Amino acid sequence: MPRVPEPGEIVEVTEEDLAFLEAFLMSDRAPEDSMLLSDLDGFLTAIAIGPEPVAPDEWLPLVWNGRPDFASPDEAKRVVGIISARYDEILRLLTQSPEDFAPIFWQDDDGEPIALDWAEGFLDGIRLRADAWTPLFESKEDSVVITPIAAFWQDEDDEPPADLDPADEAKMLLEAAQLIPTSIVAIFRFWRRRRPVKKKK
Repeated sequence: MPRVPEPGEIVEVTEEDLAFLEAFLMSDRAPEDSMLLSDLDGFLTAIAIGPEPVAPDEWLPLVWNGRPDFASPDEAKRVVGIISARYDEILRLLTQSPEDFAPIFWQDDDGEPIALDWAEGFLDGIRLRADAWTPLFESKEDSVVITPIAAFWQDEDDEPPADLDPADEAKMLLEAAQLIPTSIVAIFRFWRRRRPVKKKK
């Protein structure tokens, strides 16, 4: 369940918050190899819905891949606060109103979703607890729910896994991107079913 926010914390992530975060991540003051907004969102989603908790002091350094150069303590607090709030928002939406969950994808010139970076960020989140994710990948009934996300994962030669005509591949990836919200809800529920039920005292 989402935690209760501390006084002064960001509770709802606004478009203004996301624009502020994106501007920082794309600035020269963010490390050169830091995540950008879409792959960060995929990363946070995998951590939030995964089989085991991952503490912020473990995953936050992976967001930066270096040392961010914040202009002030207030900027650092706001940037990290937005990231933490998005993590909480993902959990809250999937728990309370899963139909409202929407990944943060890039868009092409026609407004169609580009989910490659998001899916790569999701994979980075899985790698933090790769062994714990194994039951999902090995499940005969439920492993299919990861397929729309896995469609974007590249092989060792940075080539898409499917050898398709470019037009067919583009159509397949668009359809996969559109299925990702449903996939995330299913993955979230898969792990929730496997968690032990706490007995009331």
